[in-house]
Amino acid sequence: MADVAIDLGHGHTLRFFAWAPNRALNPHLADLSDIARAGAFVDHYTPGGAPCMGGAIFFDTPEVRRVFRDERAFWTASAEGEPLTLTPSLRCRVCGDHGVVRAGRWEPCPS
Repeated sequence: MADVAIDLGHGHTLRFFAWAPNRALNPHLADLSDIARAGAFVDHYTPGGAPCMGGAIFFDTPEVRRVFRDERAFWTASAEGEPLTLTPSLRCRVCGDHGVVRAGRWEPCPS
């Protein structure tokens, strides 16, 4: 389940999502705690104006790395407090939208 959307500006919103193992199917993860903020969705619009939900980012934490190993890229989030900063930049694999989240705001990157 995703949190309420946070307005980043420039037509972008961010929603954190949680992750919890299915301990019955994955007993090797039984000792792993639920992860309240495993990553986020960044919703935006394509250059043509259509809504685009080009995927999710996973935060670089020991728990997330243990679950997903080296299957994907990981992002570093600033300390738990606000405003949020993410590194590296984010590029949508669907529409090519590219930018960074700094101090809780979306900053477009030049193409």
